[in-house]
Amino acid sequence: TTPVVVETSRPALFSMNGRFLYSASDDRRIAVRDMQLAKSHSFAAHSAPINDISISADGRTVASCSEDGSVRLWDHSSESKLYDPDFDGKCLAVALSSDG
Repeated sequence: TTPVVVETSRPALFSMNGRFLYSASDDRRIAVRDMQLAKSHSFAAHSAPINDISISADGRTVASCSEDGSVRLWDHSSESKLYDPDFDGKCLAVALSSDG
């Protein structure tokens, strides 16, 4: 494995079933690691560093917020943007309720 150097601390969390590890980054991307297949990829999510991410209880939706002032919901499977609400301000944290 290749060592990873982290310059700043950004959120990382596992899906409820433990299969996927999601991490936010300063490069404005969300990284996804499939622990079962030992494969990783990332996708562009914001135009500034990501402050927080959250995963829905069913694992189908990823929420993210960024220093660019945006809050977004993503489909886990397709990585397509589901919702991009108007948000006026800086978002520091995001959470999804466990009951959907």
